[in-house]
Amino acid sequence: MAGSARRKSGAPKQGRGRHSTQDASPSRGAGSILGRPRITISAAMSIDGKISAARHAPVKLSSERDTERVHKLRAKSDAIMVGINTVLSDDPMLTARHRHHRHHRAAPRGPDANPVRVILDSRARIPLSSQIIRTSDRVRTIVAVSDAAPERAVSRLRRETSADIVVLGRRSVSLKRLFAYLSRAGIGSVLVEGGGTVNWELVRRRLFDEIVVTVSPYVLGGGCDATSLVDGRGFLRLCDSPRLRLRSARRLGDHVVLWYDAADDPQQA
Repeated sequence: MAGSARRKSGAPKQGRGRHSTQDASPSRGAGSILGRPRITISAAMSIDGKISAARHAPVKLSSERDTERVHKLRAKSDAIMVGINTVLSDDPMLTARHRHHRHHRAAPRGPDANPVRVILDSRARIPLSSQIIRTSDRVRTIVAVSDAAPERAVSRLRRETSADIVVLGRRSVSLKRLFAYLSRAGIGSVLVEGGGTVNWELVRRRLFDEIVVTVSPYVLGGGCDATSLVDGRGFLRLCDSPRLRLRSARRLGDHVVLWYDAADDPQQA
């Protein structure tokens, strides 16, 4: 099995990216006392909790004022992270428009650089034609894959892109290992913009510090055929859910921005 061969060899994997090996040790920089960056889950959802329309079709739920707020939040973040499903459905750029806010970031690339883009892609499915890959020579991009990714797909990403390809996990990307890697790279804050599956993994593992959600004045329905803010298997008991503490609520026209902090003991994460 190709994944087994990668695990046994332990040899560095060369590529065009800056850190293209599982065991890369980027320079140590800002990170949380927990050994990982500060994680903020950010999303806009309908009143009934959907972040996509039926058939998982992408839909713009933020107003212009809320979009402005999100870009300011991006500019203050060291990295922006999404899952592969978000890339495949939305083909986002994941850049920040507000350069004058970037001096707040701790990442080592300087105040004029965009936040680092981090893609969770266990099976290396990201298209070479995606905006993120096509601009990886201008905006630092990290694609995290697992041993389950086909060797041919991983090799092609390393050969034909400027992204950093890191192998972190056996069947899927290990979030704890990824966050430790980002912390060593000097990334102190990560803004997570979906999708629902990524949000579930963060919530169920208590790997987040705050949730910022915009409630939009729409009702989308769709049941399981539409993506929710948090998908996944869900909790059977209320006591299994993380406890959140409302920090603020802000009205933006007919939209409401809710900012929650994780109230659980972070040492249990």
